[in-house]
Amino acid sequence: MSTAIDTLQDITGFLARHTDYERQQGGRTRDIFDLERMNEVLNRLARPELAYATAHIAGTKGKGSTARFLAAMLQSQGLKVGLFTSPHLERLTQRIEINGEEITEKALVEAFRPVVEALESEQGGAPT
Repeated sequence: MSTAIDTLQDITGFLARHTDYERQQGGRTRDIFDLERMNEVLNRLARPELAYATAHIAGTKGKGSTARFLAAMLQSQGLKVGLFTSPHLERLTQRIEINGEEITEKALVEAFRPVVEALESEQGGAPT
């Protein structure tokens, strides 16, 4: 079944159906958790994670501030900077910025469509 992604509400519905484990009946159903299926999905998307330099910020405190400081420093050097933070306060689009500008709903929908197509073409079920 192909999921139509035409609006921001379509995206939030898709994400809720695929990531809200508390609401899913029976919880997680796989016994083996590996990256094989995720690698297949990334291959279908032409390995987007290799297309640009990335800083992944982890920890328990200060991730948002650190990410914003780093984004500002890189942008001040003339680099084009994308920033993803979570959670959002009011709109899903608040999570993604390019050079300090919030992504538009249209751009997010267009970027999300191929991801949904790659996920839905996965034969082994949803990636872990």
